[in-house]
Amino acid sequence: MGQAHFVVVDSLSRRVIPFANVFTADNGLFLGTTSDGNGNGNVTVNFSFNQLTISHIDYEQVVISVPSDSVRLLPKNYILSEVTVKDDEPLWVRHLLNRIVEVKSKLSRESIVDRHYHYMSRNVSDSSGYWFENSGVLRFPVSSKDCIRIRPSAGYIHYKDKSAGCDFTNLKRMLYHDFIQEFDSDFLRKHTFRHNEDYHAVNNSIIQIYFKSNKYGSQDKGYMVVDTVSNSILSVVRDTDFDYNIDNNTNSFTRATVSAATGWKYTEWKVRQEAEYQIINGAYFLVSCKYKAYLQSESDRAKYHGKKFDSFEAEVLFDDSDGSEESGFTDLLRPWYVKIIVPRRNGLQKKLCNPFLKNIFYTKLFFVFQF
Repeated sequence: MGQAHFVVVDSLSRRVIPFANVFTADNGLFLGTTSDGNGNGNVTVNFSFNQLTISHIDYEQVVISVPSDSVRLLPKNYILSEVTVKDDEPLWVRHLLNRIVEVKSKLSRESIVDRHYHYMSRNVSDSSGYWFENSGVLRFPVSSKDCIRIRPSAGYIHYKDKSAGCDFTNLKRMLYHDFIQEFDSDFLRKHTFRHNEDYHAVNNSIIQIYFKSNKYGSQDKGYMVVDTVSNSILSVVRDTDFDYNIDNNTNSFTRATVSAATGWKYTEWKVRQEAEYQIINGAYFLVSCKYKAYLQSESDRAKYHGKKFDSFEAEVLFDDSDGSEESGFTDLLRPWYVKIIVPRRNGLQKKLCNPFLKNIFYTKLFFVFQF
């Protein structure tokens, strides 16, 4: 089948879904696009396909052969509708958040903790993509300044091209850019907060609080669900946009270096991160985390002229470990954002990849945009 045009919508609320991944992976050929982020959810497919897969981290994946005018995705969880909150920040909200920060400062791991994980990561770009899954054990250090360690079991690549591999980059982003680590008095100073009075939980001590950056406005916003009795954060959703991501996830020198060499410049960069927490043995731990990101860049250089996009979605789920693993752990190094890399089999990749995947790694030097 050739070109197609349709809209991706939530099957329950009928709201459009921006940046849903739309791709075909037939006979080893991968081609992809996304629904747009301009508020209408439109998809234009300008490549041939037998089947299209439509995916989004918050929705059940669907596969279609003949798209209708709209494609409906079923949400995995109940998704809150947009609400209007009052302009003023209640004084009691600020006092509550200060107590949460104070309680958090007293919560810390007293020993190394092992937790089983299941990790999924999908990447869709203009002409490449892959879907990687892996389970294993993560070893969390006592200090957040130390590296998390990983002991993976077998990984699976559902479809692959030359860009595919054992990709743990999004796992690093979720673990090392954890909201709880950033939530401190400095975060309170840099944001304003509002109480969502339309949010109602079974437990009256559970409330929802919206936040927005004083500096970046709606380019850094989200909401927290907090327990006012235990003074703890239960879950958080955070959206960051272009200016925030440029300033906080890259540096001007590296951007200038890449731009001088290739002409590539960012033109769009959106990230959504969702996390759920439990306090276990006196310390915060992730129960689950979802990561969704969209990056667009362009170049006016003859060799690289044009635009390109990358759309990432990832999820990690945790459960308890029996603590029997004694060896085989490798450092899970902190993520980079814009960098020049030489892909090769390092120690981690050797442990993560099944033998039949070894031929997918190359030694050619190239630029990689990561975020």
